[in-house]
Amino acid sequence: MQWLYDMMDEADSDPAPSVEAVQDEEPRKPAIKPFSTDGVHPSVVEAYEAVINWLKALRNGSIPPYSLTLCGHTGCGKSHLLQNAAAWLNRHTYTCAAYTWPQLLQKFKEDEQHTLETLKKFKALAVDDIGAENTAGRYTRGISAELLGRLVELRLGKWTLYATGYTMKGIENTYDARVASRLIRNGGRTVDMTAADDYSLLNTNS
Repeated sequence: MQWLYDMMDEADSDPAPSVEAVQDEEPRKPAIKPFSTDGVHPSVVEAYEAVINWLKALRNGSIPPYSLTLCGHTGCGKSHLLQNAAAWLNRHTYTCAAYTWPQLLQKFKEDEQHTLETLKKFKALAVDDIGAENTAGRYTRGISAELLGRLVELRLGKWTLYATGYTMKGIENTYDARVASRLIRNGGRTVDMTAADDYSLLNTNS
């Protein structure tokens, strides 16, 4: 059995860089939870390894920053991995803000420009639940797509994690082909976990 934080801590010998200060923000800071790769679908293992590699690349600074998008259905483990990565970074003073997409839409509603400017400043950013927004209210799918496109655009060349219930084709069809294109631009990577079973039923520790 292998745990996300154990693997990273064993490899963590370099001092962490200083925290990047961001004013007037209180992003969600999730706690690290055990994540087992035993008995899960190969795509979950692939996602796990992709997150580990993303964390190592960020820590080592050996390659330019890039985004990683985890695509999968409810319960596949994508949010668990994203939240663990954000928690590990914050525990090691790398500064990673973690939000759900519906939370960010609410912040855009309050002050769109300030929110975008703030999100651009974070060294690392984790955005969960893309596609879970309620489009029956102020934010239609078109407005949501526009804001998501702006977010992905401003995070190009920055360490960013995304999690969504859509496949990349689903993102293209639901939002915009440009959003899907930006997610893989500048070395952006994706992992398709849509063939995975409900991870929460396989891992009683989740």
